[in-house]
Amino acid sequence: MLKQYQLNNRSKFISILTLICIFYSLNALGQDYQQWTRADVRYNFKSSWMAQMEARYNHLISGGPIWREFGIQPSIEYFPDNNFDLFGGILFTFTEQTEDSNSEELRPFLGVRWNIIKPERRVYLRTQLKYESRFFKDVSDNTTSKSNRIRLRLDLTVPITQKSYNMDKDLYSMLRIEYFQNFDEDVKERFWNRGRVYAGLGYRFDYNWRLEFSYIYQASRDQSGERFDSNQSNITYLRLKYYISKKKKGEE
Repeated sequence: MLKQYQLNNRSKFISILTLICIFYSLNALGQDYQQWTRADVRYNFKSSWMAQMEARYNHLISGGPIWREFGIQPSIEYFPDNNFDLFGGILFTFTEQTEDSNSEELRPFLGVRWNIIKPERRVYLRTQLKYESRFFKDVSDNTTSKSNRIRLRLDLTVPITQKSYNMDKDLYSMLRIEYFQNFDEDVKERFWNRGRVYAGLGYRFDYNWRLEFSYIYQASRDQSGERFDSNQSNITYLRLKYYISKKKKGEE
């Protein structure tokens, strides 16, 4: 009984602290406000393989000329052991960069993820390195360009109402830091080199369904070489995940 009481108090504290961080950050001095939505379906077709299909819609709510992005991303992941994950895929996007400029992009990518602290523990910590090769077409003037970039990411997930991230009916908090580095200068893009900080909450209904809501602060610059913090964005991020397959061996 005492142990349950302590868990409830700790859960309340973590939930309140996460919400304070989110709503305090929403008042940050950002130049624009964006809304991002993701829906992805995943399928474990073998014990160490997973296929994924993600659909995305991002748009600028206020703070500048029109900006909208539509995308679809098939990918595949391979889990050689419990420490490292390998993944790859391709993203197709169409973006309204401004009222006068639209772009199309084909973006194949490869990456590796290191599970520093495993998801069955009380805290889930991982880092990820992702390489993207971007084939970019400016629809307005029919010009094409190619760019390469890397993305470095650190993720922290803390279960709140259960003992581990692998358990059902779990409310969990999330913190993520991500940095983008482009290596080519010829891509005409409004949000180019970027740094992001995510803070949010998620809920795992069961193995198949998870819903996440995050606030993201993004600092970016375009390809003109302006200061990195010249574009500051406040972003709300909603993500729905569905796993077609049943629980993997070892999950509760």
